[in-house]
Amino acid sequence: MLSTLSDVAKPLMGSAAAKGFAGFTVLVLPGLAGFLVWELKENWRLYKSTRSRTLQPLIIGSHGETMSRLLRPGFHSGTIPKLFTKLRRAAWRDDERAVARAKEGLHHVEEALVKFVERQLASILATSPAFGATDVAVAHVHIASNRIDIVLACPSIGEAPATMRIELAGRWLVAGIPTPGWIAKVEDDRRRRILETALAGFYKLAAIDVVREQIEHALRPTPDAPAPAFDLADEGLVVWPRSGVETEVVYNLLSRRLKRTVRGEPLEGETPALAGKQILFGKQPIYWSVWSTAWKRFERDDVPLVLHTGPSVLPG
Repeated sequence: MLSTLSDVAKPLMGSAAAKGFAGFTVLVLPGLAGFLVWELKENWRLYKSTRSRTLQPLIIGSHGETMSRLLRPGFHSGTIPKLFTKLRRAAWRDDERAVARAKEGLHHVEEALVKFVERQLASILATSPAFGATDVAVAHVHIASNRIDIVLACPSIGEAPATMRIELAGRWLVAGIPTPGWIAKVEDDRRRRILETALAGFYKLAAIDVVREQIEHALRPTPDAPAPAFDLADEGLVVWPRSGVETEVVYNLLSRRLKRTVRGEPLEGETPALAGKQILFGKQPIYWSVWSTAWKRFERDDVPLVLHTGPSVLPG
């Protein structure tokens, strides 16, 4: 074999180089390939054994920030509110250079958010043959001091864009879809399940604590009835069962049984019961094994898996 390879290579590189090439190919390359296969296999085993069993928040910012650390004020977190504070102070001082630096920092955060949403949500839907819409894309990301609005476009399903909002409400990182847009036109049950799977996984990677749509589904007295007005604060979930604000029911989201307290005027009838309805999305684990299996089943046209234990994260 050495002489054969040497004879083939000799017209191209000369006698001495051809012999060296033949020796390297026959004696070194097989061992090198075997070593690389073994090394990659062991590295994969090590990665698999140390990887978390559940979907965990991913790093988004250039300084290692997750979604929570981008929005939540703190000594080592709160990138977005800190940049807005710098912007306001610079504007008060009429410091154009400081204003430009703060705006540039906010622009970098927006770019990082666009990449995150494109990779972890839009591209997953666009590349899924079962979903059947290759034009899902991030149209725009707008950030405020405590809120991020993500505009998603999908012209093949509907002209109106959908807006996803991630905001810090009290101690809770809350996600919701205030403007469904084209999402409301996804009526096929299978496509809605694919959309919900992608959205639930994205929320996990974004460190979301509470999903507004889950709370709305849980608060509705019947599936067709509207949910009462509610909001989230440090103390928990605040619900106004009546049309006004004379009576409010506060649910302690930190207690295991979601202890409720009625404040204001007495409430006739029973207060909405949320115990056991799994409204805290942050406490609903999604396992990597289930996540990957769910997408494989979608592509095989099998019965889809249910990823989380709470109500639907989709509006409607």
